[in-house]
Amino acid sequence: MTRVFCIACIRAIKKKLFLPVALVLVSPGLLFATEAATAHSVSLQEVLQNITKTDPSILEALKQYESVVAERSIATSEYYPTVGTKLSTGPERTKGVPTDDREENLLATSATLFARQNLYNGGKTTAFVKETDARIKAAAYEVLTVANKVYLDAAEAYINVVQAVELLQIAEENALTQERIMRQVREKTEAGFNRFSELYNSESRLVLAKASYISRQQDLNQALTVFHRQFGRLLRPEQFIKPEPAYQFPDSVQTAIDMALKRNPALKVAKYNIETRRHSYDKASSAYLPTVDFELQGQYRSDTGGEEGETTQAGAYLTLNYTFFDGGFREGNKAKEQQSIRKEYQRSYIERRNVNETIRLAWNIKEAEDYKQEYLRDHVLLSEKTLNAFKDEYSVGRRTLLDLLNMENEYTDAQISMSQTQFSHLTALYRMMQGTGVLLDEHDTGLRKVLNLPAKESEETVTYADLGDNRDQDQVLDVSDQCDNSEPHSSLKPYGCKEDNGKALGYPHIDGSQLAPYIAPTGFKASTKTN
Repeated sequence: MTRVFCIACIRAIKKKLFLPVALVLVSPGLLFATEAATAHSVSLQEVLQNITKTDPSILEALKQYESVVAERSIATSEYYPTVGTKLSTGPERTKGVPTDDREENLLATSATLFARQNLYNGGKTTAFVKETDARIKAAAYEVLTVANKVYLDAAEAYINVVQAVELLQIAEENALTQERIMRQVREKTEAGFNRFSELYNSESRLVLAKASYISRQQDLNQALTVFHRQFGRLLRPEQFIKPEPAYQFPDSVQTAIDMALKRNPALKVAKYNIETRRHSYDKASSAYLPTVDFELQGQYRSDTGGEEGETTQAGAYLTLNYTFFDGGFREGNKAKEQQSIRKEYQRSYIERRNVNETIRLAWNIKEAEDYKQEYLRDHVLLSEKTLNAFKDEYSVGRRTLLDLLNMENEYTDAQISMSQTQFSHLTALYRMMQGTGVLLDEHDTGLRKVLNLPAKESEETVTYADLGDNRDQDQVLDVSDQCDNSEPHSSLKPYGCKEDNGKALGYPHIDGSQLAPYIAPTGFKASTKTN
C-alpha cells in the first residue's frame, strides 16, 4: 500500500505543542499590521491580484504601454488632410515696381484657407503605422514580461514565509522536547543515577536548540521583510497558505524548453522589436521616393503689395517634392535602421538562451527534489519508527535518555530536510512556470484583457531567412533550436541538440545487490554478482 507522507501529520502523533507563543516572540513590527485580531488568510492568487494593481514596476511598464498606444494617433494622422487658415493684418510700407517707385503706406490684410492631402510619400505613412502597431505589441508583452518576473519574485517570497513558519514550528517543538529530556536527565543526575557528563551534554543540546529557534525566528523575519518589499503591506505569518499549483508539466526538459520558446513573453517582446525595426527601415527607405500632395487654397487680400483694393484667389494644386542630394543623410539613416534590425535579432538569441537556462536550472532542481523526496520521506518515517522503538526500549532499561536525545535530534533533522526539499521543489515549479510563461495563466489577473491581448497565447514562431535563421545549419531553425551553436550540418531533430550532457539523476546501485560487509570477517570473499 502506498504510504502518504505529511510532516504535519507526523508531528500531530506527538504531544501537541503549538506555535502561538513562538509567533508572539517574533518581532511584532514585522508580524502585526493591525490589532491582534484574527486575520483572514491571504492566498497567493489574492496577493498577485493586488500586486498587479499596485506594484511600481508593473505600473511603470503599463504607463509606457499606454504612452505608445497614444502615439498611434500620431502615425494615423498622416492619412488625413491638414485643414488650416492663416490671418494677418498690419501696416505695410511698399516701394518698387507695383507703386512706380513711390512709397505707399497701407493697412494690409490677408486671409488664407487651405486643405492639404498627401497622396503619396513612398509608403512612409503605412510604415509608420505598422511600426507603431509593432511597438504597441512589444510594449504590451513587456508588461507581461515584467509581471512574469514580479509574480515569480512574489511567489518565492510568499513560499519562503510559509517555509519559515513550518521550520520555526519544528524548531520550537525540538527545543521543548530537548528541555523535557534535559529535566529528566537532571532529575536522574541529582538522584545519582546519571553521570554529570550526561547532564552537561543534554544542557548543551538544549541551548543549541534554543539558538536554532532564534535563528528560525530570524529567518521568518527576513522572509517577511522580503515579502513586504514585494507586496508593500505587512501580513501576519498565519495569513499565508501553502500554494498548490494545478498545472501539469511536460514530461521532459526538452518539451518544457520547446514550450517556453513559443510562449515566454520576453521572446514575444524580441519578436515585435524586430518587426518595429523592420518597419523603421521601410520608413527610412521611403525618403528615396518623391512625395505628392494635393492642395485646395482660397485667399483674400486687401491693400497688400502697395496696391489699394481687394483681391480674392482660389486654386487647386498638385505638388511634387523630390530631393536629389542630401549629403548622405538618407543613406546613413537607412544603414542605421538596418543595423538596428540585426541588433534586435541578436537580442532574440540572448533571450532564447536565457529562457533555455532558466528552464534547465529549474528542471534540474525539480527532478533532484523529486528523487530526494522518496528517500527523505522514508528517512522521516524510519526515524520516527526508530524513535518509538527507542522509547519502548528505554521503558525496559535498554536505552538511556541520551539515546533518546540523539534520536530526537535525528528525527528533527529528518523533518527539516524533508520540509526544505518540499519547498525547494515547489519553488522550482514556480520558476518553471515563469520560464514557460505558464505562471501568467496559472495566476490569471486579467492583464491580457487590459493589454488587448488574446486570452490564449499563440504558439506560432516567426523565422527570418534574410537575417540567417539557421546559422549552425543543423536542420533545426534557430527560433526553435535549443542548441543554436551545434556542429555545422548536424542532423539533430527535433530540438537541435546532439545529446543531453546532464548527469542522470537517481541512486545508481540496485537495492539488494550483493555487497561486501562493512567490516569483513576473516577469510570472507566478496561476491561481485549483482541481481
